[in-house]
Amino acid sequence: MKLFMVVALLFSAEISAQEASGQAQLTQIQAAGTIAGAAQAVRVLAPQAGERITGSAFTVRYQIVQPGSTAEPSPTYRLQMDAADPVETLASEYNFTGLAPGAHTFVLDLVDANHTPIAGSHAEVKFLVVQNPPPAG
Repeated sequence: MKLFMVVALLFSAEISAQEASGQAQLTQIQAAGTIAGAAQAVRVLAPQAGERITGSAFTVRYQIVQPGSTAEPSPTYRLQMDAADPVETLASEYNFTGLAPGAHTFVLDLVDANHTPIAGSHAEVKFLVVQNPPPAG
């Protein structure tokens, strides 16, 4: 019984330390906010700046704010999570998996047919992935 209590206390202390660390990272992220110009051509809908996401998989969503930003009828979005290789897609949402707990940065750009970013189409969002809480019981 004493061993169980010691293990439970250690686990609880580890979770509390992770939460404190996560809160410090979240405060820094909220201070950074979304990085983009005032005349933003694209907007990240989810995740929000400073959002805490539970789990390692989630869907990012984004949209064009200024329809004339690209000559293409279906714009090409370039997505990048942290330092990973960018991905290009025509879809207005994308599923990312395998994110470790901690601070992350999602970068969004519109690109032309030559895969060159279009001026004024850059948006970034910083957010935090937190570990799933242990199951109750």
